[in-house]
Amino acid sequence: TLVDVGCGFGTAALRVASRAAAARVVGVNVSDVQLAIARRACAQSGLDARVSFVNASATALPFESGSVDHVISVEAAFHFAPRAQFFREAFRVLRPGGTLAVADLLLAPPAGRASERLLRQLSRALAFPTQNACTQHEYRAEVSASGLRVRAAESVGRDVVSCFRRWMLRHALDHKAARKDLAAWPYLIYPLDYVLVRAPRPR
Repeated sequence: TLVDVGCGFGTAALRVASRAAAARVVGVNVSDVQLAIARRACAQSGLDARVSFVNASATALPFESGSVDHVISVEAAFHFAPRAQFFREAFRVLRPGGTLAVADLLLAPPAGRASERLLRQLSRALAFPTQNACTQHEYRAEVSASGLRVRAAESVGRDVVSCFRRWMLRHALDHKAARKDLAAWPYLIYPLDYVLVRAPRPR
Protein backbone atom coordinates (compact mmCIF):
# COMPACT_ATOMS: atom_id res chain seq x y z
CA THR A 1 0.00 0.00 0.00
CA LEU A 2 1.34 3.41 -1.03
CA VAL A 3 -0.27 6.70 -0.01
CA ASP A 4 0.25 9.92 -1.98
CA VAL A 5 -0.48 12.84 0.36
CA GLY A 6 -1.47 16.11 -1.28
CA CYS A 7 -2.04 14.16 -4.49
CA GLY A 8 -3.38 17.07 -6.57
CA PHE A 9 -4.83 15.77 -9.83
CA GLY A 10 -3.57 12.24 -9.15
CA THR A 11 -0.61 12.39 -11.53
CA ALA A 12 1.98 10.87 -9.20
CA ALA A 13 -0.41 8.25 -7.80
CA LEU A 14 -1.32 7.03 -11.29
CA ARG A 15 2.30 7.05 -12.41
CA VAL A 16 3.33 4.94 -9.42
CA ALA A 17 0.50 2.49 -10.07
CA SER A 18 1.46 2.15 -13.73
CA ARG A 19 5.19 1.66 -13.06
CA ALA A 20 5.32 -0.26 -9.77
CA ALA A 21 3.76 -3.38 -8.34
CA ALA A 22 1.88 -1.64 -5.52
CA ALA A 23 -1.31 -3.58 -4.81
CA ARG A 24 -3.04 -0.45 -3.54
CA VAL A 25 -2.37 3.25 -4.16
CA VAL A 26 -4.40 5.88 -2.30
CA GLY A 27 -4.32 9.59 -3.13
CA VAL A 28 -5.18 11.98 -0.30
CA ASN A 29 -6.26 15.57 -0.87
CA VAL A 30 -8.56 18.24 0.60
CA SER A 31 -9.75 19.64 -2.75
CA ASP A 32 -12.93 18.03 -4.10
CA VAL A 33 -12.31 19.72 -7.46
CA GLN A 34 -8.86 18.17 -7.83
CA LEU A 35 -10.10 14.81 -6.56
CA ALA A 36 -12.88 14.75 -9.17
CA ILE A 37 -10.29 15.29 -11.92
CA ALA A 38 -8.04 12.62 -10.39
CA ARG A 39 -10.89 10.09 -10.31
CA ARG A 40 -11.77 10.76 -13.95
CA ALA A 41 -8.14 10.29 -14.97
CA CYS A 42 -8.00 7.10 -12.93
CA ALA A 43 -11.09 5.66 -14.63
CA GLN A 44 -9.69 6.55 -18.06
CA SER A 45 -6.36 4.89 -17.22
CA GLY A 46 -7.99 1.59 -16.28
CA LEU A 47 -6.18 1.60 -12.93
CA ASP A 48 -9.25 2.08 -10.74
CA ALA A 49 -9.01 -1.49 -9.39
CA ARG A 50 -5.78 -0.52 -7.60
CA VAL A 51 -6.01 3.26 -7.22
CA SER A 52 -8.46 5.27 -5.13
CA PHE A 53 -8.70 8.84 -3.87
CA VAL A 54 -10.01 10.17 -0.55
CA ASN A 55 -10.73 13.62 0.84
CA ALA A 56 -8.72 13.87 4.07
CA SER A 57 -6.20 16.06 5.84
CA ALA A 58 -2.48 15.43 5.62
CA THR A 59 -2.27 16.08 9.35
CA ALA A 60 -4.98 13.51 10.24
CA LEU A 61 -4.55 10.64 7.79
CA PRO A 62 -7.47 8.17 7.64
CA PHE A 63 -5.34 5.02 8.01
CA GLU A 64 -4.69 2.64 10.87
CA SER A 65 -1.33 2.87 12.60
CA GLY A 66 1.32 0.74 10.92
CA SER A 67 -0.91 -0.10 7.94
CA VAL A 68 0.96 1.59 5.06
CA ASP A 69 4.14 0.50 3.26
CA HIS A 70 5.15 3.84 1.75
CA VAL A 71 4.08 7.49 1.89
CA ILE A 72 4.97 10.02 -0.78
CA SER A 73 4.26 13.73 -1.14
CA VAL A 74 5.21 15.67 -4.27
CA GLU A 75 5.28 19.49 -4.14
CA ALA A 76 2.60 19.59 -1.45
CA ALA A 77 4.04 19.29 2.07
CA PHE A 78 4.87 22.99 2.33
CA HIS A 79 1.09 23.62 2.28
CA PHE A 80 0.37 21.38 5.28
CA ALA A 81 -0.50 23.14 8.53
CA PRO A 82 1.76 22.32 10.19
CA ARG A 83 4.09 20.22 8.08
CA ALA A 84 5.68 18.73 11.22
CA GLN A 85 2.33 17.12 12.07
CA PHE A 86 2.26 15.50 8.62
CA PHE A 87 5.66 13.95 9.35
CA ARG A 88 4.30 12.59 12.63
CA GLU A 89 1.27 11.17 10.81
CA ALA A 90 3.53 9.56 8.21
CA PHE A 91 5.48 7.91 11.02
CA ARG A 92 2.25 6.69 12.64
CA VAL A 93 0.73 5.08 9.54
CA LEU A 94 3.96 3.56 8.18
CA ARG A 95 4.88 0.00 8.96
CA PRO A 96 8.37 -0.50 10.44
CA GLY A 97 10.73 -0.36 7.46
CA GLY A 98 8.25 1.66 5.40
CA THR A 99 9.49 4.86 3.78
CA LEU A 100 8.41 8.48 3.46
CA ALA A 101 9.63 10.13 0.24
CA VAL A 102 9.09 13.86 -0.21
CA ALA A 103 9.77 16.39 -2.95
CA ASP A 104 9.09 19.77 -1.38
CA LEU A 105 9.47 23.50 -1.82
CA LEU A 106 11.63 25.02 0.89
CA LEU A 107 11.15 28.70 1.74
CA ALA A 108 13.89 30.30 3.78
CA PRO A 109 13.05 31.92 7.15
CA PRO A 110 12.69 35.71 6.80
CA ALA A 111 15.88 37.66 7.46
CA GLY A 112 14.22 41.01 8.27
CA ARG A 113 11.05 43.07 7.98
CA ALA A 114 11.18 43.32 4.20
CA SER A 115 11.48 39.57 3.75
CA GLU A 116 8.77 39.03 6.39
CA ARG A 117 6.38 41.06 4.21
CA LEU A 118 7.37 39.10 1.12
CA LEU A 119 6.87 35.81 2.97
CA ARG A 120 3.40 36.85 4.18
CA GLN A 121 2.40 37.80 0.62
CA LEU A 122 3.69 34.47 -0.69
CA SER A 123 1.83 32.70 2.11
CA ARG A 124 -1.46 34.23 0.97
CA ALA A 125 -0.82 33.68 -2.74
CA LEU A 126 0.46 30.10 -2.48
CA ALA A 127 -1.61 29.01 0.54
CA PHE A 128 1.01 27.82 2.99
CA PRO A 129 1.60 28.61 6.69
CA THR A 130 4.57 30.90 7.30
CA GLN A 131 5.67 28.59 10.13
CA ASN A 132 6.75 26.10 7.44
CA ALA A 133 9.54 28.45 6.33
CA CYS A 134 12.82 26.89 7.48
CA THR A 135 16.37 25.98 6.56
CA GLN A 136 17.30 22.59 5.13
CA HIS A 137 18.85 21.68 8.49
CA GLU A 138 15.60 22.57 10.28
CA TYR A 139 13.64 20.58 7.70
CA ARG A 140 15.71 17.47 8.39
CA ALA A 141 15.24 18.06 12.12
CA GLU A 142 11.44 18.20 11.65
CA VAL A 143 11.49 14.85 9.87
CA SER A 144 13.78 13.28 12.46
CA ALA A 145 11.67 14.61 15.35
CA SER A 146 8.72 12.57 14.04
CA GLY A 147 10.68 9.36 14.65
CA LEU A 148 11.57 8.81 11.00
CA ARG A 149 15.23 8.34 10.11
CA VAL A 150 16.51 10.60 7.32
CA ARG A 151 18.49 8.45 4.88
CA ALA A 152 18.82 10.99 2.07
CA ALA A 153 18.23 14.74 1.77
CA GLU A 154 19.20 16.42 -1.47
CA SER A 155 18.83 20.01 -2.63
CA VAL A 156 17.89 20.31 -6.32
CA GLY A 157 16.81 23.94 -6.18
CA ARG A 158 19.39 25.03 -8.75
CA ASP A 159 17.80 22.70 -11.30
CA VAL A 160 14.16 23.31 -10.35
CA VAL A 161 13.53 26.81 -8.98
CA SER A 162 15.36 28.80 -11.65
CA CYS A 163 13.61 26.88 -14.44
CA PHE A 164 10.17 27.48 -12.93
CA ARG A 165 10.92 31.16 -12.39
CA ARG A 166 11.76 31.51 -16.09
CA TRP A 167 8.54 29.68 -16.97
CA MET A 168 6.53 32.09 -14.77
CA LEU A 169 8.08 35.10 -16.45
CA ARG A 170 7.21 33.74 -19.90
CA HIS A 171 3.74 32.37 -19.24
CA ALA A 172 2.13 33.94 -16.17
CA LEU A 173 0.03 36.41 -18.19
CA ASP A 174 -1.28 33.60 -20.40
CA HIS A 175 -2.47 31.54 -17.44
CA LYS A 176 -6.16 31.45 -16.48
CA ALA A 177 -5.17 32.38 -12.93
CA ALA A 178 -2.92 35.25 -14.04
CA ARG A 179 -3.99 37.55 -11.20
CA LYS A 180 -3.09 34.92 -8.62
CA ASP A 181 0.21 34.27 -10.39
CA LEU A 182 1.01 37.98 -10.28
CA ALA A 183 0.16 38.11 -6.57
CA ALA A 184 2.87 35.49 -6.09
CA TRP A 185 5.54 37.72 -7.68
CA PRO A 186 7.80 37.47 -4.57
CA TYR A 187 8.36 33.89 -5.73
CA LEU A 188 10.70 35.42 -8.31
CA ILE A 189 13.07 36.90 -5.71
CA TYR A 190 12.43 35.22 -2.35
CA PRO A 191 15.13 32.70 -1.24
CA LEU A 192 13.81 29.26 -2.18
CA ASP A 193 15.09 25.73 -2.40
CA TYR A 194 13.65 22.41 -3.55
CA VAL A 195 14.47 19.32 -1.54
CA LEU A 196 14.19 15.57 -2.01
CA VAL A 197 14.00 13.63 1.25
CA ARG A 198 13.80 9.90 1.92
CA ALA A 199 13.15 8.78 5.49
CA PRO A 200 12.17 5.25 6.57
CA ARG A 201 10.49 4.30 9.81
CA PRO A 202 13.01 2.27 11.82
CA ARG A 203 12.31 -1.46 12.13
